[in-house]
Amino acid sequence: LVEVPSVVGKSPEEAASLLQAAGLAPILDPELKRSESVEQGMIALQSPTAGSQVKAGHSVRFWTSAGRTSVIVPDVH
Repeated sequence: LVEVPSVVGKSPEEAASLLQAAGLAPILDPELKRSESVEQGMIALQSPTAGSQVKAGHSVRFWTSAGRTSVIVPDVH
């Protein structure tokens, strides 16, 4: 078994490299995830989570952050 590294907060390229180096198969999901803590364009979520024990070659899906949730502020002149 191999331990899944944390790729949250990393660039998609860095995440793919880390996962491949661990003997895992990276899959970048095209769906963007909103995140209050991870800047836009960086990895916001991964599955399985960091620290999980999986078989070598197991796929790890990860999602890119769309940035913070947009808030519409009304014009109150």
